[in-house]
Amino acid sequence: MKTIQNKNIKLKLFANLLFLLLITIMVGCKKDKLESIVDHRVKQELLSPSHLRLINLTQYKHVVVGKDTLTNLGLPSIVGPGVEGAVAYPPTTYFPENGVLGTTWNIPQIFLNASASTKIILRDWTETGIGSYEMGGQLEVDVKEQGQQAKDYYVWTSHRYVEENVAPQPKVLEVKRDENGPTREGYIKIRVINLAAKIISSGAGIATNAEDILDSYTLSYVDGSAVHPKLSNVAQGEVSEYVELPYGYYQFRMLAQDKRQLAYGNYSKDESIIATDPATSTIGQSEGVGSGQTFNPIQSFNPGGVYTIVVAPMLLEYHGSGGTVGYYQNAYQIIRDNEPAVNRALAKMQVVNTLVNYDNISVRVNDKVFAEVGYAQASDQRISKVGVHKVEIFDTKNTLLTSQEIKLIGNDNVTIWVNQDRTGKIIASVAYNNLTGVRHLGNADDNADYSRFKFSFPFELRFFNFAPEYNYLTFTRDEGQNLAGNLEANVRAFQNLQPGQVVNMNPMTYPVMYNNMGFNIYCYQSTPEVVPGDRLLTIQKLNTEDLITNKALYDVRGKLPSYEAGIYSIAIIGNSKAATDAKKPRFFVLKHHQ
Repeated sequence: MKTIQNKNIKLKLFANLLFLLLITIMVGCKKDKLESIVDHRVKQELLSPSHLRLINLTQYKHVVVGKDTLTNLGLPSIVGPGVEGAVAYPPTTYFPENGVLGTTWNIPQIFLNASASTKIILRDWTETGIGSYEMGGQLEVDVKEQGQQAKDYYVWTSHRYVEENVAPQPKVLEVKRDENGPTREGYIKIRVINLAAKIISSGAGIATNAEDILDSYTLSYVDGSAVHPKLSNVAQGEVSEYVELPYGYYQFRMLAQDKRQLAYGNYSKDESIIATDPATSTIGQSEGVGSGQTFNPIQSFNPGGVYTIVVAPMLLEYHGSGGTVGYYQNAYQIIRDNEPAVNRALAKMQVVNTLVNYDNISVRVNDKVFAEVGYAQASDQRISKVGVHKVEIFDTKNTLLTSQEIKLIGNDNVTIWVNQDRTGKIIASVAYNNLTGVRHLGNADDNADYSRFKFSFPFELRFFNFAPEYNYLTFTRDEGQNLAGNLEANVRAFQNLQPGQVVNMNPMTYPVMYNNMGFNIYCYQSTPEVVPGDRLLTIQKLNTEDLITNKALYDVRGKLPSYEAGIYSIAIIGNSKAATDAKKPRFFVLKHHQ
């Protein structure tokens, strides 16, 4: 029996070893198959950029190099997510985002021949039916690389909408591009290129009542003042020099010589800015009716960034009888000439003096003079390093009034409001400003993250109580209505605000602008139990027109808009016992961008 059992045990051991051997062989074979799989990912050398870019300001969407069409043609389009009416195309190797040519294309090095040049053919194909296309136009662009010099080829003209042979610039303008950052830390470089042209007077894609705004142009701040002489009166066909400016949020305007404003040529349908009034280049309210306000986006210009603002004929839309209709007009766009690093090193600070009894205060940061600030005045925004800063406030006799430590991180924008709390103590209230235009929409996405949307043309208000005699203040619009309308809002941002209080969690209010109609803002003395409370009749109401930086800028259009887009802080300052009306309680408005 023992002999038979021993044999059985040996057989089982042999069988187990044989099984393990077979498994090992199978795994080995499987591994060999994995190693033989072909990698279909795009080889990065195919996408390695040259020093050349194509800047496309026309209707051309398709690119041909040699015998290869690099864009998506012949495949059905799909509706892009999130934007009503937007169309996306399946991606291609060289256009992985949308499958077609957009505004900026870095020409891959692989397309340049032995002489560092190539011919690029741009085509405009129109879908006339399922799988049927008609070519609307074609343009050949010869490009050539010259050493390490970065260059752009601006394709600005349209064969359909611009009068032939009347512009001094060629159909494709070769321009040197400066990718080197500014010489000063915390600055940007910016220039203007004027490729405006005479739009034909009639035909498809033309608004017969469109204004003629062909001119030389001046880059201006939001108040209409010129940015720099070198960026002023840039004539047709000219390229200005680069000029250095402090980094920050700007709402640049492009002005003709008579102060008429050009529209921005790349507006967002998600912001309900879907049409322009052809007669005035202002945002269209309805067919033939302009709002008086021209679309000029608020944009962050990051430290070390290099930018070009280009004027050219661009496709806009106006309200027609059956919906919006496309038309061409001279407009402008902002082109980024380099990729600045994320700002982790610098921030901005600003100081406001709301002390009724101090006509002037002196501000020191880390024992160095920062600014001298008069009553109801704000200092300039100053660039500061990240980290902890000691801020001290002195009177004209060099007596220390208050001090505060402030921590700054990259890209912070901070306003220091020097005020008195309800006990009369002088304090420095620190407000961190969100100038991004990003709003939290309240609902969560599929990944459980909050849904966000970035507005390039926001109208956002933030409220403060810097009048210590009022324990609680509440702000409303006409007839005591909620400032946020029917939208969900943080009511703590504008109700029962205490002296010196800063709401830093969801502090912004987004008023609903019904048909671009303005409204009044009122101030009430409230309590935690009664909102809005009793209206303060001695404080003059604030109309949204009062937020406009320079009303005279709109005289040329003959219509003052009901409000001006922007990000504002609105405070009640003053004291009812003050000797002069200028120091009685009133509204104070601070606009946070130029």
